[in-house]
Amino acid sequence: MPLLAAGYFSQVKTSDEPKRLFVPAALFFSWLGDIFLLFEGKTLFFMFGLSSFLVAHVFYLIFFNEIIRHRSIKRQAIWLLPVLAYYFFLMWLLGSGPGPLVWPVRLYGHVICLMLFNAIRIPGTGGKHAWQMLAGALLFVLSDSILAIDRFHQPLANAGFLIMLTYGMAQWLITAGSAGWLRKSEV
Repeated sequence: MPLLAAGYFSQVKTSDEPKRLFVPAALFFSWLGDIFLLFEGKTLFFMFGLSSFLVAHVFYLIFFNEIIRHRSIKRQAIWLLPVLAYYFFLMWLLGSGPGPLVWPVRLYGHVICLMLFNAIRIPGTGGKHAWQMLAGALLFVLSDSILAIDRFHQPLANAGFLIMLTYGMAQWLITAGSAGWLRKSEV
C-alpha cells in the first residue's frame, strides 16, 4: 500500500484537486487493516482490521462521489437493485456465522456496497480510467466476500491466495484509475 500511494502521488503531484487526497487516505487505512489482519486469530485485531478497511471504503466512497456528484441518479438508480440483491444474498449466506460480529459485518457490507454503487456510476464520466475504478471496486467486493465466506460460512480452498490476489488487483486498479482520472480532468 505504501508503494501504491507513492506511485499515485508521483502521478498526481501537479493536481491541486482536494479530492486527490482521498485515495492515499484509503490506501493508508487499508495498510493499517492489512497489519491488523496479520494477527488473524484474535477477534480484537479482526475488529481493528475491519474498522480500518471500513474507513478506507468510506474514503473511496467519498472520492467516487466527488467524481459523480454532478450526475443525475435517476437513470442510474437501476444499478442499486443488483447491488442490494448481492448485499442481502451475502448477508443471508453468512447468516449467524459472524456471531457477535454480525452487526459490524452488516455495516461493513453496507458501506462497501455503497462504494460499489458509486463506482458503477463512474463510467458515464467517460474514459478507461472510470472502468479501471469500477473493476477495482468489483474486485474489492469479491475479495471481501471471499474473506467473509471463508471466515464466517465455510472455509474455501486457496482462500488466502484468492483474497490477496483480488485485493491487490483491486487496490492497483482503483489507484491507477483514480490517478488517470485526475490527470485527465486537469487537461
